[in-house]
Amino acid sequence: MKVQILARKLITPSSPTPLNLQKLKISCLDQNFPSNYYTSCIFYYPASGRYVKGSVFIDCNDNGAEYLEAKASGCLSEFLKEGELETELRNHLAPPIFQPEESPLLIVQFNMFECGGLAIGISVTHKIVDGFTLFTFVDAWATACRIGIDKVHSPSFQLSSFCPPKDMSSIKTFSPRSKRDNTIVEKRIVFNGAALSSLKAAAHVNVNNSGSLKNEPSRVQVVTAFIWRALIKASQARYGCLCPSYLTHIVDMRRRTALPIPGNMCGNFGNMSIAQFMMCRFPIYEADFGWERPEWVSSVYAPMEGILLLDSNDGDGIEAWVRLKENTMLHFQQMLEIKY
Repeated sequence: MKVQILARKLITPSSPTPLNLQKLKISCLDQNFPSNYYTSCIFYYPASGRYVKGSVFIDCNDNGAEYLEAKASGCLSEFLKEGELETELRNHLAPPIFQPEESPLLIVQFNMFECGGLAIGISVTHKIVDGFTLFTFVDAWATACRIGIDKVHSPSFQLSSFCPPKDMSSIKTFSPRSKRDNTIVEKRIVFNGAALSSLKAAAHVNVNNSGSLKNEPSRVQVVTAFIWRALIKASQARYGCLCPSYLTHIVDMRRRTALPIPGNMCGNFGNMSIAQFMMCRFPIYEADFGWERPEWVSSVYAPMEGILLLDSNDGDGIEAWVRLKENTMLHFQQMLEIKY
């Protein structure tokens, strides 16, 4: 598959940002996130501004978000075949990731296939957006296209009033690798409804000797346990002994805090609990631009170790995208023993 960029331009707001909104403070939670991009394959006024490096605010200067129009060879149906999904071809359908200082905070790539199929790739800076904000934006954009801008619920950008920026000079924040790590490989594992039921049943069997489960495990919990168990076994096989390990999940805190945070709050309002990233139960398949729901939503390949959990397109299953060093992946795949 070849993707050719046909046109690119900056899209500015239909009306200037009011003077009192031209300096948007980021929260202390936003400060902890790097300036790399969230990228997905499917106007909030700060999105047309620029991040001021070393500061705690977005300059809402109306410089514009970038729009790219591209032509993709072949048919979308061919691309969606399983063999194609697990390659880096999908990276060509999303705008390139780069540091956003003095660059657009939002970039959209509109891809037209020869068959008439469409793919929308989106890159937006993590400085002002988490997973919930990203898909809320996409859903609002789709709603505006389908039934009108007046039907879109206005977002809130006042997270800094609840979590004011702080002096972070003594805190080391995460920064993605600047160089590509070619030893990282990726595997997609799809857990359908039947597989999840089997995992839940296995969880009950495994605790029979120690007592019954107090609560029914969730889809995310059983998938996490299954993958973590395989990773522990893979590590043991590789190093010949059990190694210490820990697991983290990013959890959306909007409805899990005593703070009066509105549900439409934009920004990074997540928290680490107990190294995975989870985007299940986010509205990733609700965006309808007038062409009905998307057939498939995905992230792009990133050369760093980690696990991304996404809902499957039927809403019942989970797609786990596992990225590991090549030698670790070989052991991990050997440990994936599940009988449905």
